[in-house]
Amino acid sequence: EICDNAEVTGMILQLPVPKHLDGNELAKVITPEKNVEGVDPDNLGLIVMNQYRNIPCTARAAIELAAESGIEFKGKRAVVLGRSIIVGKPCALLLLDKHCTVTVCHSRTENMAAIAAEADILVTAMGAKPGMVTGDFVKPGAVVVDVATIATEDGKYKGDCDFDSVNEKAGWLSPVPGGVGSVTTQILFKNTLETLKRQIG
Repeated sequence: EICDNAEVTGMILQLPVPKHLDGNELAKVITPEKNVEGVDPDNLGLIVMNQYRNIPCTARAAIELAAESGIEFKGKRAVVLGRSIIVGKPCALLLLDKHCTVTVCHSRTENMAAIAAEADILVTAMGAKPGMVTGDFVKPGAVVVDVATIATEDGKYKGDCDFDSVNEKAGWLSPVPGGVGSVTTQILFKNTLETLKRQIG
């Protein structure tokens, strides 16, 4: 009913969902045109076709932050750490569409630091352990976008990157908190506005 309501511009599925529910199946219930978070088979499939409607918010935020560094994407080597449908996979596709040569690493990747250290653009979205990405993962002068937001025991939030060692080598590094998370919220509203414009023609 909500999907069919003309007064509703857009919807998101707040993750994580309770354990007895399947988030992937629930995402399919939302009309793709109104899924302003963009994490559904239809919107993700459009990215594969180099077509865009609602781009997944966090992935779009990561790419827009990288662009703020001033880097020219075309021809650059990009490495994405993480293969989630929310960030890793869509980020890789968006970087491919910007004519980067893209490698995706994940928890089973061997020699991850050596692979990451070849990147002109490094997007970290592992979220497993604060500070796991050290300066050894970073090519001097690289653009590093830290997507992860991990709650620590002292109530603070940290990213994948060990900030000091990465910042020493990177040409540009997004902070955590105050980086991708803040931009993601803005992208959600941007997607909603773009959805409204499509609806009213």
